[in-house]
Amino acid sequence: MLSAGVDIEGCFAEVLRRGASDLHLIPNEQAVLRCHGEIVRLGGGPITADSIGAFVESVLAPGQIEALRDGIECDCALHVPPFGRFRINVFNHMCGRSVACRYIPDQVPTLARLEVPQVVSQVAAMERGLVLVTGPAGSGKSTTLAAIIDAINSNRCAHVITIEDPIEYVHASRRSVIHQREVGSHTRSFADALRAALREDPNVILIGELRDLETIQLALTAAETGHLVLASLHAASAPMTIDRIIDVFPAAQQGQVRAILAESLRMVIAQTLYPRCGGGRVAAMEILVATPAVRTLVREGKNHQIRGVMETAQKAGMQTLPMHLRRLVAQEVVASHFLAEMVADSRL
Repeated sequence: MLSAGVDIEGCFAEVLRRGASDLHLIPNEQAVLRCHGEIVRLGGGPITADSIGAFVESVLAPGQIEALRDGIECDCALHVPPFGRFRINVFNHMCGRSVACRYIPDQVPTLARLEVPQVVSQVAAMERGLVLVTGPAGSGKSTTLAAIIDAINSNRCAHVITIEDPIEYVHASRRSVIHQREVGSHTRSFADALRAALREDPNVILIGELRDLETIQLALTAAETGHLVLASLHAASAPMTIDRIIDVFPAAQQGQVRAILAESLRMVIAQTLYPRCGGGRVAAMEILVATPAVRTLVREGKNHQIRGVMETAQKAGMQTLPMHLRRLVAQEVVASHFLAEMVADSRL
C-alpha cells in the first residue's frame, strides 16, 4: 500500500472508479482528475505537501529522488500497488512539488476495441517502411501504436524492439519476440538505442517519439533498409507531418530527404480525441496512405496538394479529419457541435 496515507490512495481509487485518464496531485489543493477530457476536482480536503512527498518517496527509485532534490523533474512509468500502472511526472514549481499521473491499462487495447478505420489494421502486416502516428499531446498516439504492436504480436513471428520514454504499455511476447527499452534506464537516448537496434536483428522498431534530427535521420535509414518503423510525432495533420519531418533538416539536405521519405513512407495517421456520446472518448483519424500519387507530391515538394488527394482517394483508405468526424457524427458516436466547430475553424 502507499505510504502517503488514505487521501492519496483514495485519489487513485477514484481514477479507476471514474475511468479517468489522469490524476493531478497539487500541494494544498484538492486532487484533480481528467475524466473523458474534462478537468474534475475531487471533493474533500486538500492534499498536503507532506502527503505528496511521502508518496513520491514511496514510488520513485533512489536515483530519481536524488534528481528531484537537485531541482530536476522526473518522468517514469511504474506500478502503483494496488491500483495498476501509471506514467508519473514529478515536478517542482512555485507552489511546491506536484505530481501528474496518467493511467495505463494493464491490458493492451486491440485495434478492434479502438474502432480504428480498417486501413489502419494493414500496418500490422507491413514488412518495411515508415508509419507515423501524430497528433497533439494526450490524443492517444501511444495507445494506437501499442494496439498495432499487439496485432503484430498476435499474428506474426517477428522481432520487435520498442524505444520509449518511458515504457507505457507492457507487451508479453506471444508469436513475436518483443524487447522494450526505456530511455534513461536502458539507453542514453532515442538515437543511441535506434543506432544499436539496427544491429539487433529487428523486424519492427517502435520509436516513442521523433524528437530531433539525428533520431529522424536514423528512423529514415532503418525504414529505407528493410525494417518496419513505427513512430509518433507532434503534428496537427497528415500534410503537416510531412512538413515537420522535412523541415528538421538543413535546406541543402531537404531535396534528398524528400526523395528518401517518398520511398520509405507507408502511412500517416493523425488523430484527435473527442468525447463519445454516452461517455468515454473516441479517436477521429486523418489517414494518408503513400500511394504513387502521394509519393510524387512528397518527392516534388508539393505537400500543399496532398490534402486534395486525401479527399478523393477514399478507395485507398484515405480520409481527412473532417471526413471521419462527419461519419462519427452521423453514427451518433460524437456530438454534432464538434463538427460545427471544426467547419468554423479557419485552419481546416
